[in-house]
Amino acid sequence: MRKGTEKAVLIPRDPSTGPMSSVGFSGKWLWPTTPMEEFSEIGHQRGTFLMCYQLSLCSSSPLSSEHVKESLEHLYRKVPNLRVCYGTRDGVLWFREAVNRDIDFQVVETEDVWEVMNCLRTYRYNSETGPLWCARLVPDSRTSSAENGHHYDLMLGFHHGITDGFSAMKTCGFIVSLLNDVIAGNHINDEEQLAEYTNHGETERVISEKRSLLENDLGLQKRLFSELERKKEIKSIFREAVQSAEGGKDRTRSVLRCLDEDATNKFVKKCRSEEVTVHSAFTALANVAMADLIAEADSRRESYLLINNHVINIRRYWSGDVSRSFGCHIVAPMTIFTEVQPFAEGKFWDFARSVHLDLQKYLKEGVILQNQALGQLKNSPKPTAKDFFYPLLPCDFSTSNLGDVTPLVTEGGEHVRPTKVLRSVSIHFTNASWSHLFNTFKGRLIHVLDYNNATMSKELAEKYSDNLFKRLLEVTGE
Repeated sequence: MRKGTEKAVLIPRDPSTGPMSSVGFSGKWLWPTTPMEEFSEIGHQRGTFLMCYQLSLCSSSPLSSEHVKESLEHLYRKVPNLRVCYGTRDGVLWFREAVNRDIDFQVVETEDVWEVMNCLRTYRYNSETGPLWCARLVPDSRTSSAENGHHYDLMLGFHHGITDGFSAMKTCGFIVSLLNDVIAGNHINDEEQLAEYTNHGETERVISEKRSLLENDLGLQKRLFSELERKKEIKSIFREAVQSAEGGKDRTRSVLRCLDEDATNKFVKKCRSEEVTVHSAFTALANVAMADLIAEADSRRESYLLINNHVINIRRYWSGDVSRSFGCHIVAPMTIFTEVQPFAEGKFWDFARSVHLDLQKYLKEGVILQNQALGQLKNSPKPTAKDFFYPLLPCDFSTSNLGDVTPLVTEGGEHVRPTKVLRSVSIHFTNASWSHLFNTFKGRLIHVLDYNNATMSKELAEKYSDNLFKRLLEVTGE
């Protein structure tokens, strides 16, 4: 980074180091946190499980930092989940209204946006006062010109307890719209809220329905507990055969790959013709690319049992319109065990269809809700932070797919338009090795492979990503 940048990126304002208390707080208490929101705060205090988004922007004229700051101030007043913080009430962790209404925004002069990303993935917010998000504007002097416009990267950091991928992507779209309005001089009504900070009543309702079924079916209950115990004995073949630590300070690092519009379009069309979703096909590719690596290290096996985790937007099980429901509406990932053979020419799409059938079956049956209900039964131990960050059941990789986010982030306006959006969630200080975060935007597939450098080396992560996209182009017919 250039001189003078480090302080701007690394140092949050007044970090909270003491216990969160209700003493002296006269504002509004919202609701008790869910286990995921509590674990998000534990992760935050450890400097992990934090979200960072890179929103690339192009403007016809140079952006004013004052305009960006004003847009973010409107955002803070119009998006309620950005105005909350944590507090302890009668020994229970709650959300409450944020005390600090000042935004955390700085302009950072650097040619290395990934260094800014690295800083935000370990950022320290003030949990007791807020805000639990921040923004850094990074001018891109390398691509800006009078001919092709002025380019910037707006780096957004989020405490995972207040948002999830759906909420964060829509927040990016709000920023683009507000920035265009501010530059145009349009009136902005801060009383009109762009979203609702929604509690977990609907999630609790659908989990309760699953719980009632389990309580009335002791045979099913016994079988599920038995399966859970059996799965705990399954080991990660990949870790035993291939794992390679980078060493040094524990940090999350990433490998970025972007397909052009033509390659993305061909891949999407091929998925449709083979009657599988893009998510299913990409998950199949992630498994095949991992099997490629295992086969290089251990060619004795004919197949490999790989453990896939899928982060699911729990709103899919709610009733009614969920488009304005913001917050962290996810639970523990959905785990699927997948039998994978090393890549065989001509057989990929048969494998992808089997992956698709498993995914659709799990989603339709609400297995992720059933697992939550199982954990609530009286003979289930209460999950702890250790269970969350170091689960007994290993995971070879996780996925988080937001699909086509163009409608969420928008096409932009007269003054500013988004050109790219990508995201990362830190996974260091956990036993996770890597995770796939992907989406399409304006016709391009954008993929971030986050990896934990305590368990994976840069060379291995790049090789894995290269294998995956090599296979993608092969099976698409490129």
